Amino acid sequence: MKAIRIKLFQQTANYRVETSYVLRQSYPLPPYSTIIGMIHKACNFKEYHPMKVSIQGKYASSYNELNTGYYFGGQTYEEDRHNLKVKKYKKDGYTGISRGLMHTNIINDLDLIIYIIPEDMKDYDIILNSLKYPKDYLALGRHEDFIRIENISEVELDSMDDETEYGFYGYTYIPVKHLDDHVFGTVYRIKKVFDYDNKGKRIWKEIIKVVYSNQIDEEYTGDVFEDKQNETLVVFA
Repeated sequence: MKAIRIKLFQQTANYRVETSYVLRQSYPLPPYSTIIGMIHKACNFKEYHPMKVSIQGKYASSYNELNTGYYFGGQTYEEDRHNLKVKKYKKDGYTGISRGLMHTNIINDLDLIIYIIPEDMKDYDIILNSLKYPKDYLALGRHEDFIRIENISEVELDSMDDETEYGFYGYTYIPVKHLDDHVFGTVYRIKKVFDYDNKGKRIWKEIIKVVYSNQIDEEYTGDVFEDKQNETLVVFA
């Protein structure tokens, strides 16, 4: 099975956990939707192009950074309540904005290995060439968390041999649905695919429950592949 392998580096990154506010926590690896979004931007895709994604990586350390946060509530400006006021777009009056301190969890010196298999193989060369020759700089997480692509290659993946001695490149996301009750590691619900409702609001169509781990459990019932060229195991979602 042919796949695109991307090796990249980020000096800093924050893959925000959606429910965190004052302390903006980060997932340990980028979510599937973040990788897919980067690829769609690189390829200038205007509609969703389905693909399988595998994410593996390791980082040096993490720390909390102090930032100024601006909170847009959409409410009418009140002098005693808000720090700033902005003229409403195409409406009368002003919107109130609150300003305050917040902490952001930063992952630094992050090495990532990404595997991509598009559902429609007509997209394969588009993705490969767009990542090799991007028209704009690419980022993962925040807009300022740009990436350095160190290598892009085409690899052949084989089904895992029972006697394999390969492992993952650091840690990876493993879909829990193939683990039955044998789950060892931190469990996350990672978003992959979104759509819009009739009001233009983003809704998530596909959220995958995964375990963040550096090893595959012997009870795993899903597909596990080997990248023999790079001596790495690969699990897709």
